[in-house]
Order: sequence, then C-alpha cells, then structure tokens
Amino acid sequence: MSTPSTLGSPRTEARSGTDHAGAPSGEKRTAGPLWVLRINPLERARLSDDALRTLLARLADAEHDVRDAAARCSDELYAAIGAAPDEDSRRRLVALRRAIHNDRTAKATGVPPTPAVARWAGACEKRAALRGEVAEAYASAADRERGTLARLLGDEDLTRSLALVSPEVYQESLRYRSAITEGRPLSARARKSERGLVQYVTRAMVRTSPLARFTAVGIAVPDPAGTSPEDPPYTPGTPFTGLDRVMLAYVLGGLEPPVGAAVLDAWVGLSPTSALEPDGSRLFFLKPTDTGFQRLAAPVKGTVRALVDATVMGPRPVRSVIDDLTARTGASAQDAAKAVVGAVRQGMLCTYGEAEDGAADLDALLARSAPAAGPPLADVR
Repeated sequence: MSTPSTLGSPRTEARSGTDHAGAPSGEKRTAGPLWVLRINPLERARLSDDALRTLLARLADAEHDVRDAAARCSDELYAAIGAAPDEDSRRRLVALRRAIHNDRTAKATGVPPTPAVARWAGACEKRAALRGEVAEAYASAADRERGTLARLLGDEDLTRSLALVSPEVYQESLRYRSAITEGRPLSARARKSERGLVQYVTRAMVRTSPLARFTAVGIAVPDPAGTSPEDPPYTPGTPFTGLDRVMLAYVLGGLEPPVGAAVLDAWVGLSPTSALEPDGSRLFFLKPTDTGFQRLAAPVKGTVRALVDATVMGPRPVRSVIDDLTARTGASAQDAAKAVVGAVRQGMLCTYGEAEDGAADLDALLARSAPAAGPPLADVR
C-alpha cells in the first residue's frame, strides 16, 4: 500500500525571497498538518457469541417493555387509588402499584386487572421466558467464546509479541489454549487469568504497538482532493524488513548463555523487559524459573544502584562492570564478580554476545549467531 496516497499528495507551495521565518528563497513548504497512519494487520474478530448476543438483545428489549408497562401501570393505578370507593380497595391498589413499581411479582389482591396491568403481566412473562433461555444457552455460548479467544491467542505474531513483552502472560496463554483445545475444564487459575487475556487480545486488535508486529506506518498530508481513508488504493510497494536491534541482541544473547568462567568474557546489561520506578527507587525484572518467569523487584541502592548505573547505557563487558563496581563500592574484585554473576542468575542482568551496534549488517549479525540460533534463525530468514 502506498500510505501517503491514501490521504492525498502533500500540498507544497514555493515561496520567493525570504519569509518571516528566514527560509531560503524558493524553499518548498508543506501546508497543513502531517498525519501518521498506522495499519495493524492482526485479525479483528468479535469475541462475543452471535446466538447469545441475539438473545441478550431480545432480553434487553423485554426489560425495556416491562419498565414501559410499569410506568403506564403507575399512572393508571394512581388515578384508580384516588377514586377508590373504600379504604380496603385503596389499600389493595396501593400494594399492587408498589409491587409493580419495585418490579416484584404482584400477589393476588382481588383487584380486577386493568389493561395496563395485563400488559405488564404479559411483558413480565415474556421476560422470564427469555431469562430462562439466556441461562440455558450461557454455558455453551461461553464455550464458543472461549474457543474464539483461544484461536486469536494462537496468532503467530501475537504469540511472539507476548513472549517478548510479557512472558508470564505468554505462558498463561499457552496453558489456556491447551485446556480449550483438549476440551479440559478450566482451572480456577485459568478462569482468573481469562479477563487479562481478553484485555491483551483486545488491545492488540485496536492498537499498533507493542502487541502488533509488522505494523505499517506512513506519513501523509491531508488534502480534500486526496483519496478517502475509507477507500485506500493498494499499489505495488517495496517492503523493507527489519528487526528491533535491542530486542535482537537480547534474544541472541540468550540463545546460548555462557556458563561458569565463560561469564567473565561475556557482556551484560539490563534486560529490555526490566523497568525502573518513575522515581528510580525500585527495579522490576523477570527471573527465569522452571515453570516460566517470576516478576521480582529490588530497591535501587548500594550494589544494585552500582549495577544499574554501570549498565543503564547498554551492554558492557563483564570485566568492565566488575572494575566499575569495585571502584564505586570498594568491594574486592572477587566479591564484585560474585555480585555480577548473581545478578545474571536472578535475571536482574542478562548476557549479550557483543555490544549493541545499530549500524551492523543484519546478515553478518545473524550469521555470527547461526550455530546457536538454529531453527529460529531459519524462521526469521
């Protein structure tokens, strides 16, 4: 898609001489604001069940009919109460009006039914029947909705984004999909996580970042003579595929992490998934466990402060971090090395194969990691 042509060609005008802003003679200026158009390729799908949605719409109409009939009854009975021949009749009419007003079943009062009361009773019967239908259809409809949610969670781009952005949610989505696919009843934990999964999927469908990969972005100038955004033309284009260099270095560094003394020859840095409190008082990070990841937090002071300051600008050689830690804290080189290795083990720091280089040739960068990458590298290519 040619994104700029979607909104119209940029309007430009040539100015002679030098304008009030001091622009050079003949410089072309863009008239009007710039628009940024983002396109999210993730499939949109209704999570709600069609049959249940139809039933609920009918039930909503029935509820409205009951309220409308109750209002008519109130006016009609109010007039009848004022014209009641005796106190007993008046008391029964008041009780009937109160029951209808409070949406309760009216007891037998011996009061002859008026047309409005008869309509109200019929509307209540219809509503009760629809409530029964909804209650009967709810379980099967919920199962169909869960099937739709599980299918959307299986989108390849979405699962990869979840694995990078929120590993805990990714692991939960795998367990959820497995239970739905195999027809097993959902555990209490899965039901508790269901709302969060719905939120992630919904945000991924209506937003473009960070849960939607390969988002198309274009810049254009709105023009009344341009093509409407509702009817974009699809023209041949040249795709330019790229990878997030920060996340790529993070992933490649974890494919074959160094062990033992080899850690001293590696690079370490803060994980892209870690986050500092706005006031910088705590660092949140993910600790790898046998079952996935555990989110932890550490106060940023003492050794933790020194480690954060040493790596906040990007990965550094482990030996350089040890030297920096020794100089800042006065600890011995051996204790500083233990602190760095411990931070890696806890997930506070992660290992990298080399320094980040945004200008590095992508093919060469991937080729150096080919032995460890294996099938994932082939998938990227």
